[in-house]
Amino acid sequence: MAVRTWIGTDATTPNDWSVAGNWSEDSVPVNGDDVYFVSGDEDVTAGFEQGAVTLDSIHFGTKWTGSIATELEIDATVIDYANKIGTVTMEGTFTTVNVAATSSSDTALGFPNSTINKLIVTGGRGTISLSSGTVVSNAIDVIGASNVTISIDSGCDVSAVDVTIDDGKFQTYEEVDTVTQFGGLTEFLNSAGTTASITMYDGTCKYKVTGATTLTTLLMYGGFFDMRGSIAPTHTITDATLYSGSMIDERNGLENTTYTNPITMNGGIVKCDNGRSVTVS
Repeated sequence: MAVRTWIGTDATTPNDWSVAGNWSEDSVPVNGDDVYFVSGDEDVTAGFEQGAVTLDSIHFGTKWTGSIATELEIDATVIDYANKIGTVTMEGTFTTVNVAATSSSDTALGFPNSTINKLIVTGGRGTISLSSGTVVSNAIDVIGASNVTISIDSGCDVSAVDVTIDDGKFQTYEEVDTVTQFGGLTEFLNSAGTTASITMYDGTCKYKVTGATTLTTLLMYGGFFDMRGSIAPTHTITDATLYSGSMIDERNGLENTTYTNPITMNGGIVKCDNGRSVTVS
């Protein structure tokens, strides 16, 4: 295990990951190394094919203002990301991705065709994009990140993911397993699949599903569950329970929500389409 620090200023072949002179230790990273992007504005523009390398960690600091616009193929146990100016795209297998800051770009940090166990976002100003072919196997936590957007593209597998959010925006075109929401905005745009549970304490969930989806449990201690943008011909909510301070609004004129069981009302408000019959208990 060794530390490798990017400088990107080799005299003959600058900006190439695979050239030793672009690293301050004059050595290209290998398995088990810890890689640091500490300062400067030197981009990585070549040498992206590092798929045989598994780093112990890779760190992108706040004072490095460069970019990796073409996906860097590499694996790492930990990614720590805090680049506030540039953009980075990575493809590989990552155990934990910690994001403390990003630029304001539409894709400030991108993961195509990657495998991620856990994504933890505590800051940022742009969009973190998980593209088609990417699998997240455990959890996505968005905590205190008021200006960041997590975008889950169609074709990304997040079906086993537990999402926790208290600020910022989480947008998904695929079903997730569970959502626990203390604030912020979640937006569902998927056309198929089953979500086991959405538990809301505050914030807004825009449930704009476009196909025959199923939400098994909706439990609301507060917040706003907004189905007005759903254009699905039909979709199902199996169990819904509301407490004081929570609201469901399904008024889209389509009458397309099927409640399998009566809505349990312990306070709260349900706004339905005109002329619709909904059973509550």
